[in-house]
Amino acid sequence: MSDLEQWPTARLLITASRLVENAYNEELAGLGITYAGLTVLAVLAAQGALKQADLAEELKVQNPSVGKMIERLARKGFVTGTRCWPDRRTQLITISPAGQDVLSKARGLEDRLQLPEAAGKASLRDQARRLIATYW
Repeated sequence: MSDLEQWPTARLLITASRLVENAYNEELAGLGITYAGLTVLAVLAAQGALKQADLAEELKVQNPSVGKMIERLARKGFVTGTRCWPDRRTQLITISPAGQDVLSKARGLEDRLQLPEAAGKASLRDQARRLIATYW
């Protein structure tokens, strides 16, 4: 690994994000879900049923990407889709009881991963929120 002191901040953040996401995915594999899928479930749990396009907008991803996530989650029974009227091409996506269960089981995951301790964690969270607000 090259000298981290020399890395630009953006590279540090992107690399840290990928490494944490990989660690999450390893832990979540036992629950049959990925971190990307977990974010879909969290949004649906917080906001209720959403159209695919609205879900994609909320997650800041492309509509086809969220469509693939929804398909995988539906195969696992974690979400359901209900056709809208009058446009039957549109679906309202809802978290299922199985999705609620897996989301609940995954909630304590961050505590099991080796993330910054309490004192540094609050500062890191504040800085991350500021970055997200700037670029969102």
